[in-house]
Amino acid sequence: MHVHGLVEQSDRMGKKGRIKRFIRKFIPFMIGVMVIFALLHNFNMKEIMDVVRSVPTYMIVVIILLHLLLLILGAFKWHIMLREISDGYNFSLIFKIHIAGICVDNITPGAKMGGEGVRLYFMRNFLGVDYGSVAGILALDKVVTIFSFIVMCIPAIVWQIGMFSGTSITIWYVVVSLFLAFFIITVVVFMMKLDNSNRRHTSTKFSKIKLFFTKARSSFKNIFYNSKKLFVLTLLSFILWAFYPLKLCILASSIGMDISFKGLASASMLAYLIGMLPLTPGGLGLYDGVMSTMLLSFGVSRTDIGALVILYRLTTHFFSLIFGGVAAIDLFKVIHNDG
Repeated sequence: MHVHGLVEQSDRMGKKGRIKRFIRKFIPFMIGVMVIFALLHNFNMKEIMDVVRSVPTYMIVVIILLHLLLLILGAFKWHIMLREISDGYNFSLIFKIHIAGICVDNITPGAKMGGEGVRLYFMRNFLGVDYGSVAGILALDKVVTIFSFIVMCIPAIVWQIGMFSGTSITIWYVVVSLFLAFFIITVVVFMMKLDNSNRRHTSTKFSKIKLFFTKARSSFKNIFYNSKKLFVLTLLSFILWAFYPLKLCILASSIGMDISFKGLASASMLAYLIGMLPLTPGGLGLYDGVMSTMLLSFGVSRTDIGALVILYRLTTHFFSLIFGGVAAIDLFKVIHNDG
């Protein structure tokens, strides 16, 4: 009986821990949603919804299909990297792990880092690879993804500085870009650092930590030094980032927004840049506020901006949230049943 009571107490503590973790993630998400509602509060919601309803259904379908293609290409990028450390899996599994990670990215603050723990957990359980090797792949993905993003932001920053003559917001663009550049340089330098194999340590704990980083560096270097694979991964990252302003431009065209592609694309990329700050889940509210402010400065009407924000979030953020959430639940169920 005593043992049974201890098991029940342990289960209750485990449930409380999961509830607390969920609350910690859910509260920032709700803050981001409230920021969007506060942003739209000053807009005429009836006019905005009239514009939203005027968008042809086939255009919404096109945007969703483009987003699905984006998710598939993202999973293919993971497939290329994972072939270095594992085989014998099917692509559909990688796709489910990928979108499950995006779901968690969208409910954790900033920089799309929250989903990495989920990807690490699922890859370890479904692919049978060690945590160190997967961590090296995750680090490489961050380096390639952020590098391509910074490169795409450079022309947008230059254009913005020319337009607004170095206002405070453009200074923030530069600061955040430099921080991201410093981050990827630090990761690359750390992963390229040679192991101090000659140093002896009797601590078993230290040996495990050292083994973890040794495997992480090994998987990172295997691809980083493979110029062909690194080029393909970088090219895919550029394509994936280009999808976001492309979808935005298609939506803007469907609601009759009068703005140039250069203006809308630069607003989108720089809003994502600020949205990477770890303040709200997936930049929710922060991204929308920055982009709305920039579009207002370009003379776009509040009604069109509001409609664009709603349509873009529904077909991108919330679509990935629901789609990835279903995948995450299914993967957790499989692990639980096997356990």
